[in-house]
Amino acid sequence: MLNAGQYALLMRQRFRTKTWCFCYKVLRKDRDQFRFTDHPHIVNFQGETYTPMGSGSVSAEARIAGQESDMEIVGLLDSTSITADDIRAGLYRGAELYIYIVNWRFPIEAHYSGYKMIQDLQYDGTVWVASIVGRARKLQTTTGRRWLRDCDYTLAQSGTCDVNLTTLDYIRTGVEVDTDGIIEQRVEFSASLATFPENTPPPGELFVDDFFRDGEITFTTGLNTGVTRVIARYTHANRLIRTYVPFPFDFADADEFTIKPGCDGLISTCGRRFENYSRHSGAPLTPGTNRSLAYPDQ
Repeated sequence: MLNAGQYALLMRQRFRTKTWCFCYKVLRKDRDQFRFTDHPHIVNFQGETYTPMGSGSVSAEARIAGQESDMEIVGLLDSTSITADDIRAGLYRGAELYIYIVNWRFPIEAHYSGYKMIQDLQYDGTVWVASIVGRARKLQTTTGRRWLRDCDYTLAQSGTCDVNLTTLDYIRTGVEVDTDGIIEQRVEFSASLATFPENTPPPGELFVDDFFRDGEITFTTGLNTGVTRVIARYTHANRLIRTYVPFPFDFADADEFTIKPGCDGLISTCGRRFENYSRHSGAPLTPGTNRSLAYPDQ
């Protein structure tokens, strides 16, 4: 037996009822909300305004009533809602999507259709394409922990690692980009010496090559504000930083960022650099593969 939402969807599909439309509410991880519809005119629903996505389309999978299916949404770029800069910055990855079926003539007649997540959002210069996945996709995610030699905790995470990077004086804020030291725009650059003070132990230890490897760098000013990347390499002599993934925009002189160190999970690093032996979650004495497969000599 069909529920009200499935019946409305069936009427739209089979009998081409023109008064029904889809309304989409996007809730990003930064809690910003965006609302749009596949109807050519503005739809006011539940006190909120849903704007047309402009010659957009929704893949057929989205219209299979009652099923958890993946889908795609395509729409023209609208500078007042979804912008190219936000797409390049990856702000829509992992966003929540609420779908409603609404009678645009009488918006009080509406039905909740489902909840999905935006896996990715791409822009080809003309239109944006959102890849949508159902809630069942979460069940396919691998969870749990593995028995490893190295620690699998996230550095400084409360309740697991619990290292206080501020106390160790390892976090640097307000560091500026040295434009004379840009090796490759968006990927590799040097930090300004004047804004990158050396560490003076104790506590902690001196900064060395790859001290910040696998750590995070987050820009606080400029076009890349709020964007975080993982550090692939750090050369201390000239404070050269390289990231695994490029930033969405070019660096500019005096752009400021915050940089934090990473951890390779080794018990030696845990103890020497972070003074955190007791929290190391690895099993460094686990025999290696050769030892496990060895057989007695006699």
